[in-house]
Amino acid sequence: MDGGTAVTLFLNGLALGAILFLLASGLTLIFGLLDFVNFAHGAFFMVGAYVFAAIAAEGGSIALAFAVAIAGGAAGGFVLERVLLRRAYGNELHQFLLTLGLGLIITEIVRIIAGPNFQAVRELEYLGGNVSVLGGSVQEYRLFLIALGVAVFLGMLYVLRRTRIGLIVRAGVEDPSMVEALGTNVRRGFSIMFAVGTALALLAGAAAAPYYGGAGPALGEEQIVLAFVIAVVGGLGSYLGSALAAVSVGLLSSYAAFYWEPGASLVPVLLMALVLLLRPQGLIPQAGARI
Repeated sequence: MDGGTAVTLFLNGLALGAILFLLASGLTLIFGLLDFVNFAHGAFFMVGAYVFAAIAAEGGSIALAFAVAIAGGAAGGFVLERVLLRRAYGNELHQFLLTLGLGLIITEIVRIIAGPNFQAVRELEYLGGNVSVLGGSVQEYRLFLIALGVAVFLGMLYVLRRTRIGLIVRAGVEDPSMVEALGTNVRRGFSIMFAVGTALALLAGAAAAPYYGGAGPALGEEQIVLAFVIAVVGGLGSYLGSALAAVSVGLLSSYAAFYWEPGASLVPVLLMALVLLLRPQGLIPQAGARI
């Protein structure tokens, strides 16, 4: 492998890692802060991919697709948490059954509306060209994905550690009755963070549509497995851990696909097995990093 090829594989791996991070970070936020296992997360990702496909088909821009995905995901997540999902707090079995059923319903609704076939998206008018980096060649959109992943990571880290809503939710997880006694509405904070997690899932799906070439009903089922693998490898509930795990899976998958393409799908599972054997608590345990 020459230096240019190594750089190309590295950047492609980082781009894939950025998509996986956007997906897994929303799941980690919901689990790590709200202690809620959301099996509908993959369906939200799939909806985001269809949002991009629909807007791109009408000639809309990447920015418009992302904005609609974020706004729709936030609004939908907020309503779902307030009306349906908050009933399952503290009951893992109810969470599993409720979100699994919700994910199946969303997938079937999309299948009925959009059809069962994969919908390809046209080539990007902007960010569709290739650029040379240190002797390697990479698509501009993949560099954009890397920048997007870094921006979201830093932005969410700031929100969680430096803003009032982040502090309220983190304190509410530890002792909700105490925070409520101080006159703070913890439930509203939980609703907001659930909305943020759902918005990140739809954003990940919208960002992934050009990377994967389109959207299909099975996309959510495939990605939810990766999301949980990354959450486990990073350390359940660890936001920093999910970022490290996503980048690791992206890079390893990129290099594995170069040498043996079918083996790329084995990388996440093998990495999870190795981490569970050597470090069952994950790369960055929840005790070391609540977010």
